[in-house]
Amino acid sequence: MEIRIHPTTGKALTRQVRSEIVSFGSLSESVDVPGWCPDDNSDSIHSAADLSAREEVRRRLRNVGSCQPSRPLMR
Repeated sequence: MEIRIHPTTGKALTRQVRSEIVSFGSLSESVDVPGWCPDDNSDSIHSAADLSAREEVRRRLRNVGSCQPSRPLMR
């Protein structure tokens, strides 16, 4: 198993996949994001390729959210 050291925290990082919740307005979706992660939930390191699935979900939620009709103002 390859181990990297976080440049700021000095913690050992291993290649892992973690689930993240991506939200846009009232919409949310879980997505698996690979990266270099410590054993705890502190700072991890991701490449642009690692974040591509998360960004795709964010774009999709933004597009869906912008198509929803806005609620009328209460008077």
